[in-house]
Amino acid sequence: AVLSVPWCSLKPAGQPSQLSSTNTERTGSCRKQTERVMLLLVLCATLVAVSGDTLETSLALPDRDLTSDQGIERIAFGSCSNTRRVQKLWPAISNTKPQAWLWTGDAVYANTTDLDGLKTVLVEGANLPGYKNLLSKGEVIVDGVWDDHDLGFNDGGASSTDAADMALRRHAFLDFLGVPKDSPRRERKGLWSSMVLGNPGRKVKVIFLDTRSQRSDHVVPSVGQKRWVPLAPVLGAASRWLAAFAGLERSYKGQILGSDQWAWLEAQLRDSDAKFHVVVSSIQVLTSNPLFESWSHFPAEQKRLISLLQGTPGTVLLSGDVHHAEVIGPGGQGVPWEVTSSGMTHTCGTSRIYGWVCNRLVGAFSEHLHTPTSYNVSLNFGTLQFDFEKRPVAEMVVSVRAEDGSAMLETTVPSLPFESTAALERATFRFSWMTWGIVLCAITVLFSGVTSMVVSVFMVGLVPMMMGAGTSTRKHDRPGTSALRSPAVAKRD
Repeated sequence: AVLSVPWCSLKPAGQPSQLSSTNTERTGSCRKQTERVMLLLVLCATLVAVSGDTLETSLALPDRDLTSDQGIERIAFGSCSNTRRVQKLWPAISNTKPQAWLWTGDAVYANTTDLDGLKTVLVEGANLPGYKNLLSKGEVIVDGVWDDHDLGFNDGGASSTDAADMALRRHAFLDFLGVPKDSPRRERKGLWSSMVLGNPGRKVKVIFLDTRSQRSDHVVPSVGQKRWVPLAPVLGAASRWLAAFAGLERSYKGQILGSDQWAWLEAQLRDSDAKFHVVVSSIQVLTSNPLFESWSHFPAEQKRLISLLQGTPGTVLLSGDVHHAEVIGPGGQGVPWEVTSSGMTHTCGTSRIYGWVCNRLVGAFSEHLHTPTSYNVSLNFGTLQFDFEKRPVAEMVVSVRAEDGSAMLETTVPSLPFESTAALERATFRFSWMTWGIVLCAITVLFSGVTSMVVSVFMVGLVPMMMGAGTSTRKHDRPGTSALRSPAVAKRD
């Protein structure tokens, strides 16, 4: 093998193959050289293998390992908090005595795309009296992730700004959370993170997904982030509605999480020994309502997420964004529980402009709800209560609470592995063009008069003529549901 190495060939061109003393010396030298090369190759291969294992191990580690002898019993969470509105919920939140507080998106409303303006509002949010009082005892753990309004762009995503500005906005949000300046989280191209609470054998893992930093545009790019466009948020909702009805999203391959976040998430779930897994997505994962931003508008990503969650014990999805509360939950096979708490300072139901149609807007799309009435449009926040002594298995009670602290919606999640035994089914989006055209007409007229009327007339009249009037259905990727049923919800029903 040594003699076959080119630089160790001993036969000069045109000479007989004889070994002289010189050739003998060359043989030893070549053998040593070859051994060194082989040793270097083995060393390189070992380093590659070790570095690969080290990378996988580092991806699997939580950003914050807060396990302690004290354990974990209660966590509170919330979203959609406008610093310029009355903050009514903090006393009730404090009364639940949470050991941790989770921001699930829209911790502030910047109302500007200017970075300095965003930083100012984040400072205001961190200094809210009720929030500071909650944290004043120094015992409440705080963490979270952003959504579009604390990014600074309504309906925002990766295309909203350049990479450098996006990084500065992430740093501003991490400052708001109190993340140390030298934290590895500041080196990521997103705000995804995880933490482990509890004690050995009774761990709770909280996983925060960043659904903004690397998210593609919708199949029909939303004008919702264009502040100079009249009626931009309503037009953004209308474009999502039309895209869903027309089936434009069925084969759409746009991304919500980038490849690096997917690799991180896979490692976090694969190597976890927690009994419960709380997965935070600022936008809803399993909704059938096409008006709102959600994973349902990115069907390939939604399917990948639910598939990845299979086999994960005690799984619940927490979401915000939509300005009302919902319990999205099992009724068939293959779907985890999702609880949406959205509206700490304002909801669609508290709006003076369109509050009167809020119930109809939310209740019309109930395919994904645990029951047709598993939603609420009042101010709300959420809690997680853990019972590790429960038999035969430990349980997590997820509640959506009102201003007085009472539970408006509630479900129980056992510490059992989430398994999907059926192929991902498709839930139905139902549309009555005339009904919803009238509703949107009423909303848009209230916002901007004649311009809105033109848009509404187009939606009520011309679009049905082009696509076919009456009631139509569209199947949208969503897992089926599980046979698990919450005793609390069953009792309430």
